[in-house]
Amino acid sequence: MVEIIIVPSEEKIEIETPIKVKYMLRKLGILKNEALVIKDGRILTGDLMLRDNDKIEIRLVTSRG
Repeated sequence: MVEIIIVPSEEKIEIETPIKVKYMLRKLGILKNEALVIKDGRILTGDLMLRDNDKIEIRLVTSRG
Protein backbone atom coordinates (compact mmCIF):
# COMPACT_ATOMS: atom_id res chain seq x y z
CA MET A 1 0.00 0.00 0.00
CA VAL A 2 1.02 3.59 -0.70
CA GLU A 3 0.25 6.12 2.01
CA ILE A 4 -0.99 9.40 0.56
CA ILE A 5 -1.57 12.75 2.22
CA ILE A 6 -3.51 15.30 0.19
CA VAL A 7 -2.56 18.91 0.92
CA PRO A 8 -4.10 21.31 1.92
CA SER A 9 -6.97 19.17 3.30
CA GLU A 10 -4.60 16.77 5.13
CA GLU A 11 -6.82 13.88 3.94
CA LYS A 12 -5.07 10.51 4.27
CA ILE A 13 -5.63 7.73 1.73
CA GLU A 14 -4.08 4.35 1.00
CA ILE A 15 -3.89 2.79 -2.46
CA GLU A 16 -2.80 -0.69 -3.48
CA THR A 17 0.49 -1.10 -5.29
CA PRO A 18 2.21 -1.36 -7.66
CA ILE A 19 0.66 1.57 -9.52
CA LYS A 20 2.02 4.32 -11.73
CA VAL A 21 1.62 7.90 -10.52
CA LYS A 22 -0.63 8.83 -13.46
CA TYR A 23 -2.99 5.92 -12.79
CA MET A 24 -3.11 6.73 -9.08
CA LEU A 25 -4.15 10.31 -9.89
CA ARG A 26 -6.79 9.06 -12.32
CA LYS A 27 -8.13 6.65 -9.68
CA LEU A 28 -8.41 9.57 -7.23
CA GLY A 29 -10.14 11.76 -9.83
CA ILE A 30 -7.32 14.30 -9.93
CA LEU A 31 -6.12 15.71 -13.25
CA LYS A 32 -2.34 15.61 -13.68
CA ASN A 33 -2.15 19.39 -14.16
CA GLU A 34 -4.06 19.98 -10.90
CA ALA A 35 -1.48 18.49 -8.52
CA LEU A 36 2.15 17.87 -7.67
CA VAL A 37 3.05 14.40 -6.43
CA ILE A 38 5.97 14.48 -4.01
CA LYS A 39 8.04 11.72 -2.42
CA ASP A 40 11.00 12.44 -0.15
CA GLY A 41 11.03 16.09 -1.27
CA ARG A 42 11.13 15.22 -4.99
CA ILE A 43 8.42 15.82 -7.57
CA LEU A 44 7.40 12.58 -9.29
CA THR A 45 6.49 12.23 -12.97
CA GLY A 46 3.44 10.32 -14.14
CA ASP A 47 5.39 7.33 -15.45
CA LEU A 48 7.05 6.45 -12.13
CA MET A 49 5.89 3.32 -10.33
CA LEU A 50 4.77 3.52 -6.71
CA ARG A 51 5.53 0.52 -4.51
CA ASP A 52 4.58 -0.86 -1.09
CA ASN A 53 5.45 1.37 1.86
CA ASP A 54 5.92 4.49 -0.27
CA LYS A 55 4.72 7.65 1.45
CA ILE A 56 3.73 10.47 -0.85
CA GLU A 57 2.14 13.87 -0.70
CA ILE A 58 -0.25 15.22 -3.31
CA ARG A 59 -0.28 19.01 -3.32
CA LEU A 60 -3.29 20.40 -5.11
CA VAL A 61 -2.29 23.34 -7.27
CA THR A 62 -4.36 26.51 -7.22
CA SER A 63 -4.03 29.47 -9.50
CA ARG A 64 -3.71 32.92 -8.03
CA GLY A 65 -4.03 35.91 -10.26
